Amino acid sequence: MADVFLSYAREDQDRARAIAGALEARRWSVFWDRKLLGGQEFRPVLERELQSARCVVVLWSERSLASPFVRDEAAEALNGRLVPVLIDPVLPPLGFREIQHVDLSRWHGDPADDDFLRFASAVQAIAPADGGPLPHPETGGQSRLRQIPGARILALATVGVLVLASIASFLVRLPADVDLDIEARAVSFRMNGADNVALFTGLRLDRLTMQNLDVVKSLSNVFATVADPSRKAAVTADHVGDFTLNVPRQTAVQFSASPDEPGAVKVVFTKGPASAIFTAGGVLAARCPGCAESDAALLASLVGKPASLQVHGDPARTTALLVSAAPLTAATLDVDSIGFDELVDDRFVSTVLAGTITFRNGGLASETLKKDASLTLRDLSGATLTLSGDRNLRLRLVARAGRISISEGGLSRDLRPTAFAVLTRYPAVIGASAVVLVMFVSLLARPPARWRRLR
Repeated sequence: MADVFLSYAREDQDRARAIAGALEARRWSVFWDRKLLGGQEFRPVLERELQSARCVVVLWSERSLASPFVRDEAAEALNGRLVPVLIDPVLPPLGFREIQHVDLSRWHGDPADDDFLRFASAVQAIAPADGGPLPHPETGGQSRLRQIPGARILALATVGVLVLASIASFLVRLPADVDLDIEARAVSFRMNGADNVALFTGLRLDRLTMQNLDVVKSLSNVFATVADPSRKAAVTADHVGDFTLNVPRQTAVQFSASPDEPGAVKVVFTKGPASAIFTAGGVLAARCPGCAESDAALLASLVGKPASLQVHGDPARTTALLVSAAPLTAATLDVDSIGFDELVDDRFVSTVLAGTITFRNGGLASETLKKDASLTLRDLSGATLTLSGDRNLRLRLVARAGRISISEGGLSRDLRPTAFAVLTRYPAVIGASAVVLVMFVSLLARPPARWRRLR
């Protein structure tokens, strides 16, 4: 009975011989088919050795992946005896990928190589050998560490943590509290996952126009349905108060200044239906181009009547035109991301005209946005938004952004502050860390007491 059964493809014989020799040098007995004696029936011998071996090492290569014998031998060892080894940069076959493998594809026979020591440690864990392999390189210093006093071990660990934390502070970026003031042709929003996100509530508008509607419903039992998608119902109301616009989950919304009416903000829903409820001082007009006479008559009956209206929009086509003497403001707007682009001829084009982004944490300087810069803010929370429209759209956003990306002139940047930039605002933390680091380094620099006694 051998300690290790070595399974491999015949074409990989040279590399198998090197691995078998290295294992035998560490006092394991290894069976591989080069040890078959003349006249022996190889299959019964292989099966007997495979079943009796304490550990089965399978060498995965481009050749062995295609060998049914190697797969069968590997499957036989799935009872906890298998150590998979990559000798080519390949992916183990299905059924064996959840088992941790060892990569020896770059090993050239050095028994002190880290990769080989990891492999030897894996074999040792399954089939311990007297005076066997060197310890795993990740734990190989344990015998030396036992000779170092506990305080020195703690000092070494602390120094390591502080050094790694210092390096990471230059790489890790943190969420940023931003104040964005920007002028653009269009702004795109993606709503969060909650149902019926109230995009605007409590607004008072001089005029509101809803276009491309499926349903127009008066709460005083006047009801009209436009069933044909080609029809475009529209309702216009003056002096609208208590305006609520509900947006379903994962709906994208685009705001832009209306080229048809200066001062108006145009809202387009690019995915999913939308609905609105508003109380109008009086419905100025109700149009339904192409509708049946009965539909048009129902809509026309709303003209001149103060009413609370409910409308449901045709998916992907509904638009709302908001006209207000004061800017439109939404507090704690429930949006996930904001971007400044629009789809033109099947490609996204930046709509930024000018603006600045100021950071309220991280000690970063304000950024001046160039024209046509591509700016996207994601993972927003606590967003407060103010919109106004003239010839273009003016947006003011105060929020915390988990991700901020900007692309100018083909160069992309992450605008979030690094952890180091945030820490520099707290010099006491940096000073305390430096003192601790100096103390522990001085402790490491002192030799253990028994070394001093020997001298």
